[in-house]
Amino acid sequence: MSLQESNDINRIPYGLLEFSDIRKQNMIYVDKTKMIAELANQFTPLLFLRPKRFGKSLLVSTLKSLFSNGLEYFRGLEIEKIWKEKKYKVVHIDFSSIADSSAQEFERALGERIIEEFNVKGKVNLYDGSRVRFPDMILYDIVSELPDWSVVLLIDEYDAPLTHHLANPEEQDEITGIINSFLAVVKEYTGVFRLIFITGEVYAIPVSIFSGFNNYIDISLDADFNTILGFTQNELSQYFDPYIANAAQILNMSVDDIYKNLEKYYGGFKFSSDCEGFVYNPWSVLSFLKKSKDGFCNYWFDSGSVSSILMNYLKTHDDIDLLGYCKEPIFADNYELSMRYEVTNIPLDILLYQTGYLTIHPKSRVTNDLVVPNAEVEEGLSFLQRMANTMAVSPEK
Repeated sequence: MSLQESNDINRIPYGLLEFSDIRKQNMIYVDKTKMIAELANQFTPLLFLRPKRFGKSLLVSTLKSLFSNGLEYFRGLEIEKIWKEKKYKVVHIDFSSIADSSAQEFERALGERIIEEFNVKGKVNLYDGSRVRFPDMILYDIVSELPDWSVVLLIDEYDAPLTHHLANPEEQDEITGIINSFLAVVKEYTGVFRLIFITGEVYAIPVSIFSGFNNYIDISLDADFNTILGFTQNELSQYFDPYIANAAQILNMSVDDIYKNLEKYYGGFKFSSDCEGFVYNPWSVLSFLKKSKDGFCNYWFDSGSVSSILMNYLKTHDDIDLLGYCKEPIFADNYELSMRYEVTNIPLDILLYQTGYLTIHPKSRVTNDLVVPNAEVEEGLSFLQRMANTMAVSPEK
């Protein structure tokens, strides 16, 4: 009996973003909780960037569950042996859910989220007369009354509203100011927060965005967290070997050939030169295992992996040679990879790295030699090249 016939294929957590749902429904969870405990034990605000579809929201959900519910959903996982902390009030704000709002709508929506997440509706007002109050003032009214280390703050996709409004600089500037003021209050009352964890996709947003919030640590290139998202080779075998055997049966291939093709199409990602090995794109692997009959498709690119900022770059630059990056590795040091550029002058290789189209070479240990990670991404670059060529000859350009 195949996995499809036994319905066991439904244990693959395809498309699920809530940690508690994965655990309650007995889905497969790749245990990253030892690293998550190391992350959660930090007391300095943290910034963590990864490309789209790499599991940032699931990581945030896992932290939310840990601090809100303790070990309720972590039984049998590595963290159960080492986590001793109490429960906390968790404030979770997903900026991607309000990314398409105008500056005025964003201001109101952020204020509403703050009031909702702190559970102070009826105690703190959203309006001052007929005028929506500034989110930073709403936040100030709340946190100025709270004791130290009483709240965990999780901000998911902080850059989404900014990259969404690249074509409208005035709107983007207003939203930048709102976020700056919000983060300035967070900085002023850092002591209130047991943990501040911020995720995003790119650095290539207005340089001023962290001008009022400069006490954070960027762990995006930290070797300790290189594999906290994505699947390692060992994890692929440990958790998914029966599903890989199932794919081999469906596609009339050997198990070894399935593994080789998984690495060819979906492997090769590495986010720190100071470590060994690489990770597989989790979205693509889960998509393949769930829909093996479709073969080795371009699941990542087809899911909308082209970021707004990369699309904007293609529209505003001529003579782009994306396929040139498939030929030879190029060098970029950690300073270049983590530097904040204005949107109009970011180097293309840095932008491609931040959005997942280039990665640190899996065999690089000393330098950051950037390469295209796999065949899926190379195919995506080919599509983007055709798109760039079309825009270059368009009379509307």
